[in-house]
Amino acid sequence: MKRRIKRILECVFTVVVLVAILAATTRVFERKSSIYKLNQFFENKKDFDVLFLGTSHMMNDVMPMELWDEYGITSFNLAGQDSQIATDYWILMNALDYASPKVVVIDCDGISSNLKASDNYEYIHFSFDGFPLSMNKIKAAIDLTNDEEHDRRVESGLTADANEKRDPIGIIWNYSVYHSRWKELTEGDFNNTYSSEMGAESRVQIAIPNEIIYVDANEKLDEETTSMVYLQKIIDECSKRGIKIVLTYLPYPASHDDWVEANSVNDVADRNGVQYINFLREDIVDYEIDCYDENSHLNPAGAKKVTAYLGDVLRSDYQLEDHREDSAFAKWKDMYQEYFEYKNKRLKEQEGLDQYLMMLADNDYEVSICVGDDKVYSDPIYNKVVANCNIIDDDSMQVTEGQIKVKVIDAKSKEVVDEAVFAILDAGTDTQSSVTNDIWINSLAIKIEEE
Repeated sequence: MKRRIKRILECVFTVVVLVAILAATTRVFERKSSIYKLNQFFENKKDFDVLFLGTSHMMNDVMPMELWDEYGITSFNLAGQDSQIATDYWILMNALDYASPKVVVIDCDGISSNLKASDNYEYIHFSFDGFPLSMNKIKAAIDLTNDEEHDRRVESGLTADANEKRDPIGIIWNYSVYHSRWKELTEGDFNNTYSSEMGAESRVQIAIPNEIIYVDANEKLDEETTSMVYLQKIIDECSKRGIKIVLTYLPYPASHDDWVEANSVNDVADRNGVQYINFLREDIVDYEIDCYDENSHLNPAGAKKVTAYLGDVLRSDYQLEDHREDSAFAKWKDMYQEYFEYKNKRLKEQEGLDQYLMMLADNDYEVSICVGDDKVYSDPIYNKVVANCNIIDDDSMQVTEGQIKVKVIDAKSKEVVDEAVFAILDAGTDTQSSVTNDIWINSLAIKIEEE
């Protein structure tokens, strides 16, 4: 009998050790984008009064750390690339295992879709890899991989992922997907990194927007979609838990179909008695300077405008507490300082004047500008981005003819954050060039070393 018990214990020990090794190996091998996004969620899961859900529009357009600095509102942005509303439902269900928000804000872009999850399997992993294994994660994996619309699109050749196998195990146990990544591993795979933007993702660029096509408010979708079904499930779940919900349709240069979607959300909001903010019909952003690509997403300047609007709504309509002077939230001040340093780093990376000034549309900064060539005032983009800055006079600044000098000051400490000099290019010069995969320059002036 003792020998039998010993063997059983040895087997149990072996299994436990094997599971621990596989878990550690999985953590190393898996892609870190989801962990990078969600680490701060789990570090501060009891703090959040607001959770944001939606596609990359929400991820790029709403900035939780700005909400903290301006309103003392604690929030996290759970949005993801091409996140379908069914996916948002399961992201929320997983998040509610850990957090107890007072308000959930969801962007309803994609309400016309019958997909449960993105055609891009990597985007599904981006949303769920960072969540620990739980019953809700298992349910999400089973439901989201049982996607008739995706299967139809694969059979019709409408998606590039036609040869990709989807099964729940790939989401539940990442090792089955990532075990072959050992050749791709870098130092970053062994570090516990995180985003200082609390789930948001700012992208720096100024793009020429597509033409906006306006549609009558009465033109709406004529049938219920899978996304509508799951949006109702989100509303019902929040109502059951006493969580307030705000529906949004975030701003971008919208096409005909986008407007029809946005119009259709009105009926959902009215039917459920919840607030709906259709940003397409609000005059908040300036598409000429607030977009980082031509047809969709906002850059940081545009995002700050949307964030401020939502901050006013959340404070006035939902009476959320201002936690800035609450000692229980003292670490948020440290987190904001880290975020501020991240913004400073991004600012210093900008090579084009327009992008540099766009980053300064921010209450954290005071800006002095010395212009060495009046022709810069003929550029409408320059005039608009400067108008968004908190300009202060500095009589001590001097600049060489044909150049522009910018001094940036921390609005709180009054310390100099950065000084940069830009050379004004000759008229007709082709100024568009790639800086990184995400940033393009199209400016009247380019950064140079000060003489």
